Amino acid sequence: MLVSNDGGFTGAAPTNVNPHFSWRLGRRSGPLVSKTIYVRFIGGLAGNETYQDDIILDQTAPRVVSATAVAEGTRTATAARKRGLKHVFRVRVKAKDTVSGVAAIQVTQNRRLPHSWQKYRSRLRFRGKGSRRIYVRVRDRAANRSPWQRVTRAPER
Repeated sequence: MLVSNDGGFTGAAPTNVNPHFSWRLGRRSGPLVSKTIYVRFIGGLAGNETYQDDIILDQTAPRVVSATAVAEGTRTATAARKRGLKHVFRVRVKAKDTVSGVAAIQVTQNRRLPHSWQKYRSRLRFRGKGSRRIYVRVRDRAANRSPWQRVTRAPER
């Protein structure tokens, strides 16, 4: 088979037919790239057969529009913070990705050792130390990550 970024198969080297193979997409031109990919099967019962498909490459990172946190149970949260204990925050996040959509979210108080990724939800609970800052980032369906954003803490009542 031959695989190429152009229909003339310029510079394409024949390889064995394989459902998985390494191949590099042609040069990018901007944040969103739509490319036509060509595959030609050489020989076979029907002779040479050429197929093509479009690939949309999403290279744009999603963005966190807003992120706020409120400590649950304000009386217990204040007491817990004074003792340095962990307590629960209600975190609200608004995130956007215009191409592939937001898929996952990560919340942490230590950006070097973040918690695991979880399915994106605009409202979630986070258990952390009351006196430390909270950070959030999101990932789109193409695995692009937003930068960390500091969560705004609502004042306790």
